[in-house]
Amino acid sequence: MVGASGSVASRVEKLRILLVVNLEWDPRLGAVRVFMELAEQWRGAGHTVEIFSASEAFSTHQPRPALSALRQLGFGYKAAAFVRKNANRFDVIDALIGSLHGSKQSLAFPGLLVARSVGLYRLYDSFDQQARLRWPGRPGRLSTRLFYGTIARWFRRLSDAAVRRADLVNLPNEEEKLVLQREGITENALTVQPYGLSAERADAFARLAASVESRLDRPKICFLGMWSPRKGSRDWSEILRFIWQQVPHARFCFLGAMVDPETIRRDLGIEFSDRIEIVSQYSQDELPALLGDCTAGAFPSYVEGFGIAVLEQLAAGIPTVAFDVPGPREMLQQISPELLVPAGDVEGFAQSVTRLLRSDAAAYRKLSHRCRETAARFDWTEIARNTAEIYRAALLHDIAGPHS
Repeated sequence: MVGASGSVASRVEKLRILLVVNLEWDPRLGAVRVFMELAEQWRGAGHTVEIFSASEAFSTHQPRPALSALRQLGFGYKAAAFVRKNANRFDVIDALIGSLHGSKQSLAFPGLLVARSVGLYRLYDSFDQQARLRWPGRPGRLSTRLFYGTIARWFRRLSDAAVRRADLVNLPNEEEKLVLQREGITENALTVQPYGLSAERADAFARLAASVESRLDRPKICFLGMWSPRKGSRDWSEILRFIWQQVPHARFCFLGAMVDPETIRRDLGIEFSDRIEIVSQYSQDELPALLGDCTAGAFPSYVEGFGIAVLEQLAAGIPTVAFDVPGPREMLQQISPELLVPAGDVEGFAQSVTRLLRSDAAAYRKLSHRCRETAARFDWTEIARNTAEIYRAALLHDIAGPHS
C-alpha cells in the first residue's frame, strides 16, 4: 500500500498505461475500437499509452479460424512475457479479459492490474446456449466441435482466473457488475464505465443529418454492426417483411456487416432489391454521411457490452429500436421505453420500428432531439478522465502502489 503523499501523487498524476488486447489492432473490431479511442483520449490528456495487441505479437494477419482461436490463447503467454520484461515501465495494465495470463506476482508487476470487459464472456456463453436451442443447425464434424469446445472451455477458465486476479474489473454496464457480484467479486473491485463519442465525432453526426421532413418522406432503416446471429441476423428476414407489409416503400441499409452482400441477401431470402443497400465495410470518417438520411435505427442484438453502434445512431438523431438487453438499455431507457423490446420478440421489434417510420414531424423532431441529448451524455473525454481518476485513486489508496 502507498499513502497519498504529495510526492507519490505527483508520480501518478500522468499515468503510464499498457493496453493489452488479443485481437488485431483494427478499428473495424468493436473491442479494439474501445481501446483505440481510450488511448487517443488518454494521450490527449498527457498520459503515456503503449499497446500490446495481436498486431505486435504475431507477424501474420487474418489466419484461418482454427489458427485464430489458438492464437488468441497463445497470445496471453506472449503478453505475459512482454509484461515481465517491461513491468516497471507501467503504472497501469488495462487488459481485455483473457488477454493476459498470470498473477501479478508471476508477472512481477507492482502496479494496478485491470481486467476490462467489452461484453462479459458469461453473458455471451449464455447466449450461445440459448442460440443452439432456438436455431438448431447442422452439428458439424465431431472433431471440429471437440476442438472449438475445448478452446472455449480453456478460454473460459483463463477468463475466470483473469477476473479474480485483477485489482479492478472495468465493466461497460450494470448488469455485468451484478453477474460478477453474484459470483463473489467484491464491489470495490468493480467499476462500471460506459463507452462514448468524442465531441468532434458527435458534431459530425449532427452536422450531416438530413432534415426531419426528408427522413420521414423517404423512410430508411439502418442496421449498424457485424452480421451474425448474436446481432440478429437470423431475425432480419422476418423484420424486413413485416415492415414492408406496413410501409412498402421503406428502404433498408446494412452497414459494417463484414460479410459479402451475397451472404446477407441469402439470409434475407432476397436475390436483389433496390430497397436494400449493403455496405460491408466503411471507414469511420464515412459513417456520419452514411447515416445522414436514415429515419430509424434497428439493433436486434441479443447480447452487448455497450453498443457503440446505438450511440452513433443516437448522435445522428436517429431513434433506434433495440432488444432490451444490457448495453443498449443504458442509453435507450433515457429516451423512451418504446425503443426497447423484449429480446426475441421479433414482431414487437418490427412494430416499434414501423411506429417510428409513421411518426408525425413534431413527435419525430422531439424524439430525435432527445436522442442527441442522450448521446451527448456519453462523452469520451469525460469517461476517459473519470477512468484515469479511478485508476489513480486505486494506485494511491486501496489496491496497488506505483512502481518503485
